[in-house]
Amino acid sequence: STSEKVKTYSSVYTDLRVKLISQENGGVAAARNRGLQEATAEYIAFLDADDVYRKDAIEIMLYLADKHSADTVIAGYTRDKKELELREEVTEQVILPQKAMEVWMYNNPPRVFCSILYSRKIISEHNIVFPEGTKYGEDLEFTWNYLVHAQKVICINNKLYCYIDNIKSAVHQVTWEKTSLLESTKRIGNMSSAE
Repeated sequence: STSEKVKTYSSVYTDLRVKLISQENGGVAAARNRGLQEATAEYIAFLDADDVYRKDAIEIMLYLADKHSADTVIAGYTRDKKELELREEVTEQVILPQKAMEVWMYNNPPRVFCSILYSRKIISEHNIVFPEGTKYGEDLEFTWNYLVHAQKVICINNKLYCYIDNIKSAVHQVTWEKTSLLESTKRIGNMSSAE
């Protein structure tokens, strides 16, 4: 009953800028691609349904993007929700896109797809989409394809996103479909050799 909950929140909290989009369930990649088609803001962020941002995460990332005239901001993440409440002073550094790709590839320090603020302009200009029909690894492929085109990246040393482990989520299921991650990784390798 997600749609009904969104309608209720929107009617009660009229200052929320929410656009409800309904479509037949075609998987996470199709849903995200539809969101990209509908988006109009300068930046795009993703939030998985069972995860949370630090309350001021988007505000911080937008501020730093503006402060440094950057197209991309990458924050850290945690699996412990209590860490988001620590509110330590945010520190950042400007890094080269190649370094951002290295941070992303080796997950050092730990980053996830949803802890990144993306430029809609880059996504649009390079027609970057999530590969539909890929159940695992579509976020890795999207982010890699995006970072290839990033110009100026800010890396935040703080954890602004919490990945909440849900034993019922797709990543915790052992299925043959997980081999689609290998296909996604192979496509990333092909992108890298083409550059």
